[in-house]
This record gives sequence, structure tokens and C-alpha cells, in this order.
Amino acid sequence: MDVDACVKKTEALEVKNRIAERMLERQEASSVENVLEILYELPEVR
Repeated sequence: MDVDACVKKTEALEVKNRIAERMLERQEASSVENVLEILYELPEVR
């Protein structure tokens, strides 16, 4: 795996972890609407 691929994978994992943290903070069911709401709040999305 080259450096660029490792960086992209790390960035993707960081985003995934932020989403998971937000879902745990909300302590509510993970409906599609809730997940989309959280995703759209991230600066990398849109």
C-alpha cells in the first residue's frame, strides 16, 4: 500500500469514528435520517 492510499484510509477511518461518536452521544436509534443529518454536518461532506 502506498502512502497516499494509507492517508486516504486513515482519513476515512477518522470520519467513520466521528460518526460513531456522534451516534453514541445522541443515544438514539440509527435511522437513515439521523445518519444523513450527522454526515451533512461534517465539513468533508457536500
